[in-house]
Amino acid sequence: MLETMLEYRKGVLFVRLDGILSKDTIRELNEKIIKIINDDKMQNIVFNIENLRQIDFKGINFIFYIYELCKKNKGILFLCGITSDMKKKLKKNRVLNYIKEIDSELESFELIKV
Repeated sequence: MLETMLEYRKGVLFVRLDGILSKDTIRELNEKIIKIINDDKMQNIVFNIENLRQIDFKGINFIFYIYELCKKNKGILFLCGITSDMKKKLKKNRVLNYIKEIDSELESFELIKV
């Protein structure tokens, strides 16, 4: 099960995930996020994964796909709340080579100069 909270502030979409991001839970999240990105030409997104208990390969690919959409819109995708277990998985799949890790959601405002 995956719970999602979306918040839009100062040109940044905050996506807070709680639960499991896997092939079984991606569909609903995918529909929500892709629609917002495409309809609103969303550029900057922060994924807070502090409460994400598990992620599989499909979940990692989903995050990377959102990164690609942000990049296409000349924006940035940030990840915050990365636990040590998540960090290992993300590094293994080289996601952190592309996506900026930040300590807190508020740090995104400083980095994109909002």
